[in-house]
Amino acid sequence: METLTNPKETLIQALTLTFCKTVIKRIVFAVLYVYGVGLPEAVAFSGICEKSARKYRGMLNSGDSCGLLRISSGTRPSKLGSVEELICAELDKGMYRTLRQIKLKVKELFGIEISRGRLSVFLKANGYRILRCASLPAKADFAEQRRYYREEMMPLMAAAKRNELVLQYMDAAHFVYGTPTPGAVYTKIRRAIRTFNGRLRHNVLASVDFVTKAVTTVANDTYITAVEVVAMLEKLAVQYAGKTIVIILDNARYQRCEAVKACAERLGILLGYLPTYSPNLNLIERFWKYIKSEVLNAAYLDSFDKFKLAIANGIHDSFTYHKDRLDSLFTFKVQLFDDQGLSIPFDHALLFPS
Repeated sequence: METLTNPKETLIQALTLTFCKTVIKRIVFAVLYVYGVGLPEAVAFSGICEKSARKYRGMLNSGDSCGLLRISSGTRPSKLGSVEELICAELDKGMYRTLRQIKLKVKELFGIEISRGRLSVFLKANGYRILRCASLPAKADFAEQRRYYREEMMPLMAAAKRNELVLQYMDAAHFVYGTPTPGAVYTKIRRAIRTFNGRLRHNVLASVDFVTKAVTTVANDTYITAVEVVAMLEKLAVQYAGKTIVIILDNARYQRCEAVKACAERLGILLGYLPTYSPNLNLIERFWKYIKSEVLNAAYLDSFDKFKLAIANGIHDSFTYHKDRLDSLFTFKVQLFDDQGLSIPFDHALLFPS
């Protein structure tokens, strides 16, 4: 038998087969019923359910035998009707946390009473689902972020790709031993993860090469200060001797102080400070999120030394064994927002301007 390769033909064949099976079951039931076979026996032999059998029996008794050949589309007309687009517009501009809130709003605006089950089906069909809200600095200047990305950050990325300079993203992460990090795992029952009672902090200042994804770190268990930043600059100057180094970093005081700027000038390193409140533009934030999910998610470490070792190993392994993951994190794409704080889809035309 020749295999159908056309999806349309395959679908038609499947629907025809389903139609035939359904109608055959009805006809078998009708024949058995007409010849006096009891309802339970006719149901068992024909394979239809008892509720359908009673409906078909009513058709036969009323003389509507042609009704046995009718196949329903299986869908009911939407109760929301012509207001579906208006509901979607309301959802896009509002903040609704529960189905009950949406249900009450639909009744308030349109006078339509709809069950939460039907409402859930409508939302899923239109692409709505529960998503955790992203945090967004309230004082961020989104227009300045877009300008900085297009006019300053993207040219540096392109130059780094052409091997004209070394582009680094630098920031510190503060890992607190004792902070509950239960995480999530696939399981049938809820599990508990041990946590340490106490608060010990391990600080890691890291800088990631945009092109090679090499990670350079300076760590301590006290505080990150200008001393650690200067040590980082000196390590990078030795590591990339003879090359132009540009570091993108945020506006933390210990990174903008005169000691850091003087050291950068002495070493010939260029510092590019992000607009204030712009963690979305510092790609190393993605690296820290990756480390936390890989090392501390649903993990119990019974000593502070093991905690620090796990973080160090995670950073080392990210470049040694999981560079493909870093390649997917450090790209030209960044998250930008409009003036209302809504995420803007990345425009690939920015990469290849006409």
